[in-house]
Amino acid sequence: LPADATPLEKTKYNICQNILRYQRENHLSDKEIAKRINLTQAETEDILFCRIPYFTLDRLMTYASQIFEPLEVKVIQAKSKANIPHSNPRLSLKNGVKARKNLRHLKHGITRNIIKSVVKRLDGEDLKSRKRHEIEENMTHNAKTIEELFTNAASLRISQKQRGDDRYKRDAGLAHNLKEDCQTLARFFDDVTELKNAKVKLTTFNNQEEFENNKQSLLNKVNQALSGLQMKTGDDFRREVEALKVDIERVAYSEAKELQKLNQEERKLQKEIEENERKAREKKKQLKSSNLGDNFSPDKHINDFMQAIKDKLDNKPPRRKKQPTSPNNVNLPGGSTSPNTPNPLDPFKPNTSANQNFFQNNQQLIMIAGLAEIKNKLGETTEQIEATIAPLYTNLES
Repeated sequence: LPADATPLEKTKYNICQNILRYQRENHLSDKEIAKRINLTQAETEDILFCRIPYFTLDRLMTYASQIFEPLEVKVIQAKSKANIPHSNPRLSLKNGVKARKNLRHLKHGITRNIIKSVVKRLDGEDLKSRKRHEIEENMTHNAKTIEELFTNAASLRISQKQRGDDRYKRDAGLAHNLKEDCQTLARFFDDVTELKNAKVKLTTFNNQEEFENNKQSLLNKVNQALSGLQMKTGDDFRREVEALKVDIERVAYSEAKELQKLNQEERKLQKEIEENERKAREKKKQLKSSNLGDNFSPDKHINDFMQAIKDKLDNKPPRRKKQPTSPNNVNLPGGSTSPNTPNPLDPFKPNTSANQNFFQNNQQLIMIAGLAEIKNKLGETTEQIEATIAPLYTNLES
């Protein structure tokens, strides 16, 4: 935007900047923006590159209303009428400078923002947590993923290159090798990640010559990683890589041979343990006693027993004939006291044999009550069942 721009041009410029800001914050491509405002690809690029002479203020406000919320559109309209810029031009220039700096780092093969995230994942607080192995397993470094991180920042420069814009030539085409640099970064991160398998590689050999070759290959990868970490954000990671290099250099062939032998013995023992467990499971299936008690179900038998007692009670037996009573002869009436008559010596005291006859006549009912109580206690411990049965036996005996 020229320094002598009119208020109308400044307003139109700020509207274009807001649309561009919306695209970057929501990570939208030029095609997605064009689809939302119903424009061609070329017209959308004119808006994103702030080619304000091609659009009137009303047209720009219409495009903005299709993207922003109604309240935001009202704010833009109010500020445009008052000729107040909607955003700070200095802030926009600052963001542009920051994007160009990122692209410069990308051109040299190392991107500061990506290094920060990778260092945090490889050497930062996340690795010190309990989920370190999960982070390492989920790490994926490919050129496409890295390129997506810089698509928004580099889309402007790539579009300038495609159109042959003069500004792209003046800035030396900072994004001309974006894809190549992303591939370089992906290879670098993959090589660094492979260093965590240094112990496995050092113990995978058949002779001393193969061991020395593996060791030298690891040292070469370490040196490549150290040469790539030439910025302040990689200091912690660099120290860890240097410590790994020292550890690799100290490993002797005899020590690696011993470690390889121990690993083989460990794998052999592990296989033997698994084989013994398999044999034990098969032998257990063959033994009859292994299923002891699995098919024993006392609930069904107790239910059958209680049902049999209930059926017996339904068919009541005939009452016993009363014996004639007589004071002197048992065959004469009134000869003896009936079980249910009061004691002649104490008419208010019933005969004690009545209580005995009660328990005798109701013995089956008491048994049913006891069995029902036992059934309710089947799920409890043996001590609790015995404590429940003991009073029942006491009542029966009394």
